[in-house]
Amino acid sequence: MGKHWLLIVFSFLFSISLVKAEYFTITRFSVNVTITEEGYADFDEVIEVQFSEPRHGIFQFIPYRNVIDGKQVDYLFKDVRVEGYNFSKSKENNNLVLKIGDADTYVDGKQVYKIHFRVLNPIHFFKDHSEFYWD
Repeated sequence: MGKHWLLIVFSFLFSISLVKAEYFTITRFSVNVTITEEGYADFDEVIEVQFSEPRHGIFQFIPYRNVIDGKQVDYLFKDVRVEGYNFSKSKENNNLVLKIGDADTYVDGKQVYKIHFRVLNPIHFFKDHSEFYWD
């Protein structure tokens, strides 16, 4: 499972490194996933952003719907939090969208966003194996 996990992380990091907007650059993105004894997945993300001009914050898109073995799977989220920042949640195009920041406050320069969330049903069970797949 280690090689598959590395492939997922590297492909995810590569796709994130290509994301660039006019007003900010993501300089670091790391994800740590812990599978608990109960079978939950605890995600801890750190997104380091360099703003080139003042903005209110960022959006983080987290997939909540996937197709596994031909069946639609909706992930259940709990304990979503962003350390030190206001945020709101919504759903859009099969994603949980975190709008991180405040309409009354601008941020500029380097900002570090620490995001935590728990996925309650991350393991997929098949006849001959179980897997954790996150894309």
